[in-house]
Amino acid sequence: MKSYDEYYSELVAICSTVNADQLGRRMADRKTHPTVQQTFMRLIVEFILAMAEKSDHDKRNAATVRLCKQLAPLVRDARLPLV
Repeated sequence: MKSYDEYYSELVAICSTVNADQLGRRMADRKTHPTVQQTFMRLIVEFILAMAEKSDHDKRNAATVRLCKQLAPLVRDARLPLV
């Protein structure tokens, strides 16, 4: 089994080479297995919560941090089932 660092490296490589808008829409496609969609959403929620906690960040991420701070209250209490 791969380590989290290996998965992280693969995810970084994917995010560096693909169109994020298209990938996001593809993940929401009805052909994607619901368990995969749920797991992907949990990943997004954790990203939002982690970015919302940042006080120091690269200026390139300022808009992302602001958006995550706005979204955090909405997703913080969301309970997504482990499917």
